[in-house]
Amino acid sequence: MQYCKWDFTKDLLYKLYLSSKTFPLTDKRKKLRTTESKIIWFETSFIGPGSLAIMSSFEETETEETVHCLHMKIYHPFQAEKQVFRSIPLFKKDRYKTDEMVKFGRDNSSCKYVLLDNRVSRIQFALQLFRHRDSSELCFEIKNLSRRTKLLVDNMELDYLNKTELPYKCILRFGDYQILVEREGGESLDYFEICFELAARSLLQEMLYVPCLQPIPENGYVKPDTSLPWSSNTLTPIEVDESES
Repeated sequence: MQYCKWDFTKDLLYKLYLSSKTFPLTDKRKKLRTTESKIIWFETSFIGPGSLAIMSSFEETETEETVHCLHMKIYHPFQAEKQVFRSIPLFKKDRYKTDEMVKFGRDNSSCKYVLLDNRVSRIQFALQLFRHRDSSELCFEIKNLSRRTKLLVDNMELDYLNKTELPYKCILRFGDYQILVEREGGESLDYFEICFELAARSLLQEMLYVPCLQPIPENGYVKPDTSLPWSSNTLTPIEVDESES
């Protein structure tokens, strides 16, 4: 018989020994739950008077599906003074069902994430998952729900009720707000997550700050980097009916 190494206390072993007296001496499985919530099956048998041999085998745990996650780095120039993000949880993954629409705005009764700023619309924008036809991949779309403020997704403007698919990495801008969004893929078709981080300085400045490796021409003009997100090919926003929102 092969014996396992374990870290249970003598008290637990003694209780297990006492309980085993009421069961047959062989082929009896006893199910215990450890403090780590892992299930272990124990087979008990006597090998001599007053002694107990215990052999364990760990049940195979089901592999948990990875979940799609939006990592959002948020910035406002007056965050230190106005604390516009103080109601948004930082470094915490909030989980939602895939059929949920997540809204951002000033109204705490209809928005999952509230921006404490009177200049923000009651509902500023919304995020939702969708699938392309004949595709199993989940994608995110963003819809502008503000009548008075345009929403910029990289270099594309969304008017009221316009929507578009979110790239894997992009910058959202409206008013003084900047949000760097990075998409992390997953397998789950049931849930997705959103996680926030506070940016210390302007996200546009961070992305534009690149050490200069080439000499600057005499005219002082440096050709812009077309690899930056707001210089990429522009997608056409989709107009939707107000009844969709």
